[in-house]
Order: sequence, then C-alpha cells, then structure tokens
Amino acid sequence: MRHKILIADGDRQILTILSERLNTKNVQYEIFTAKNGLEAILALQKHRFSVVITEIKMPKVNGMVVLGYMAKNFPELPCIIMTDNSALLAKKRLIKEPLHYIDKPFKIQELAELITKILEEKKNLGAYFMAYPFPVFLNY
Repeated sequence: MRHKILIADGDRQILTILSERLNTKNVQYEIFTAKNGLEAILALQKHRFSVVITEIKMPKVNGMVVLGYMAKNFPELPCIIMTDNSALLAKKRLIKEPLHYIDKPFKIQELAELITKILEEKKNLGAYFMAYPFPVFLNY
C-alpha cells in the first residue's frame, strides 16, 4: 500500500519540487498537491491521507483554517507545518502531536526523514491497538 500525502503550499515551485523529490527508488508515495487552503480542504474531503504537509501563508484559505478543519474532522491525522524562522518560537509552544513542524528553508532529506518517522510511529501505534484492543463497556 502506498501512503497518500497531501502537500499544500501557495508556491507552485515548492509543490513541484517536493512532489518530485519525495519519491525515490526506495520509497514511493501517492502525492496530491493543493495551491491553496481551499484546495487542501477539498482534497481532505475526497481522500484518506497518511500525512499532510502544509504552509500557513496561502491564498484563498490559509493554513490555519486547514489546521482547524483537520482538528475538527481528522484529529488523528499527522500534519507537518512548514514554517519560517521568524515565527519558530511561537509555533513551538502551539504545536503538539499529531502536528509537527519543519523550518524553512529545509533539505528534502530532512522532510523525508520526518515523514518516515511519522509513518513508523503511526504503524507502531496501530500495531499496539491491534494487540491491546479497548475493552467493550456494556451499558446496563
């Protein structure tokens, strides 16, 4: 099964570079792109993603709206926020699991490693819940 990744950024060049370079001979993802927050929300409604990568500053609908939509509808969906250095300290205080961040500019390898880490954690968590299912509570 190939993991589906959504990348949302207002810069088409970043979308092209990330979608081309994240796939390697060892790892293949099904990558979807969105040029703005509205396209990202529409993609989230149509597909089941393993990871979302988003910029905060986007046209039409910004990344904060996308994050709010995800928190309400897909609270367990991991998300990587691409940030700039000027907002790093504020973002560190706000970002909690399943949200992650990566500082711009970043190397593709750094992003690829973060995606791999997130997917591995997700896989391990799924295996844990399969081994230790929640008890069924009866309502008397």
